[in-house]
This record gives sequence, C-alpha cells and structure tokens, in this order.
Amino acid sequence: MTKPADVVGEYSTFMNEIFRRLDAVAESLNEMISEPEHPDNWQNCDFCWTQIRKVCEYLALAIVLAHYRETGAVDLTKWKPKDLLAEVEKLSDHPRPVQISPLFSNGESNEKQITPVAKPVDAKIISEIYGRSSDLLHVGKLERLLNSEMPAYDLSQLQG
Repeated sequence: MTKPADVVGEYSTFMNEIFRRLDAVAESLNEMISEPEHPDNWQNCDFCWTQIRKVCEYLALAIVLAHYRETGAVDLTKWKPKDLLAEVEKLSDHPRPVQISPLFSNGESNEKQITPVAKPVDAKIISEIYGRSSDLLHVGKLERLLNSEMPAYDLSQLQG
C-alpha cells in the first residue's frame, strides 16, 4: 500500500496540472472575448475544448489513482471519465473531490477537521462536459459535415 502522504503528493500533481490547463483556457478565452471577430479564434476554441477534455480526463484519473493506491481494486484499463468514475463509485461512498474550507474546524474532542463548502463534483457533469468537448472537437461522420450539422463554437458555452 502507498503511504497517505504519497497519495496526497500524486493527487496534488494531477490537481496542479488541471489548474495549469484551466489557467491556459482562461487566458485563451480572454483573448477571444477581447477580439471576438478575430479570424483565428477557432484555434483558441479548439485549444480550449481540448484542454477542458483533458481536465475531465485528469480529474477522473486522479480520482482513480487515489482509490487505486488505497485499495488496488480499480480496473486501470478504462480511460473514459464515465467508465473510470463508475469503477470508483463501487469502492467508496464519497469517491469524488469536494471543495473544502482552507481553515480547519475543531471537532468534539478538539481534533482538527476539514469543512466541506460544496457538494462533491458530480460524475454526470464531468461526463457531460467531456462529451460536449468531444462533440465540438470531432468532425464525426461525413453526413454531419455535408448536412452542415457541425456545432458552432459558442463562447458563452465555453465560459460556462
């Protein structure tokens, strides 16, 4: 078994990568907002949606890694967030990240406790965002292209 400190370090590496990518998305988004008619905004859109897709994958993998290191009972051959998160759901009642307060509270015996400030990230939302990014990035079937059914980039959707 991996020591708890090792798991925290590994998990932290994933979270840092996620935040690095989200910062890059924010920067690209700001460029598009400041110059909405720029002819090359499609490049920023593709970049943003690719990074968002990767964030979903990194998040799912970080969750799986933490549970794998704790129990070893995770199928590591899966890679889609929906499949990965379904694996982890079998192992824990609280398998996904929860935003916590940076301040500790004191428990009944004066022990330090973390305080959640939001509900856990919903697996359905992660999968939905992953699927939406896939729909926007992949050309798909020829029929989709010929029928002009390619989704348009929508900055408000990207911001959301």
